[in-house]
Amino acid sequence: LQQMVATQPGRSYTLRFHAATSRAAGRSGIAQFAVSAGSASMTVTVTNGQDVFVWQEFTLDFSATTTSTLVRFESTTITDDTFE
Repeated sequence: LQQMVATQPGRSYTLRFHAATSRAAGRSGIAQFAVSAGSASMTVTVTNGQDVFVWQEFTLDFSATTTSTLVRFESTTITDDTFE
């Protein structure tokens, strides 16, 4: 999953997002994905031993260098399946 967002060069931003997984339906209860915004990036690991989704909040700080910045989420849990 990716999207270009309008930004102002030199301005700092915080990307705030939520992610969840569960052990229901044969899932492992562990999910991992990469998040990037411009040159900033992080790997997120979500773990949950329950059969219901438990949402967790994450943030990624980045500084804009242009008037638009690419924000991208990509699954790293299953190598053949991404959110692009």
